[in-house]
Amino acid sequence: MILVINGKTYPGTSMSDLSLKRTLELQRELVTTGISSARTWGEVQDLMNEFMGMTPGERAHHPEALFLTALTIWAARVGSGEDLTLLDACDVPLSAVQWVAEPADKLPDAVGKAPARAKAAGGKPRKSTT
Repeated sequence: MILVINGKTYPGTSMSDLSLKRTLELQRELVTTGISSARTWGEVQDLMNEFMGMTPGERAHHPEALFLTALTIWAARVGSGEDLTLLDACDVPLSAVQWVAEPADKLPDAVGKAPARAKAAGGKPRKSTT
């Protein structure tokens, strides 16, 4: 997922790609701000795993949905080299944030299946030339 914030493009960043320093800063901010029920890195990971197992409708009504949106924005921005706290990173109007799917975000319906063989005129499969 690519984020575009106020016209600036940020590649999606996995939380596991962030430095230990950033992870510790996040944990400290969670404790001091009370922005989420999560207080530790382990609790954040549990929350993300829970969230990913939900339907889009369940996610929209989850009490931590805004926190996880803020976390995604923060990770993208600090992963791109910006030096921001969680609250500073997400101090943008939601209307200024665009979520852009990358080709890798969309898996084909037939993952792991052989491609369909082309058919000749009349509907009969063509013989392979290889």
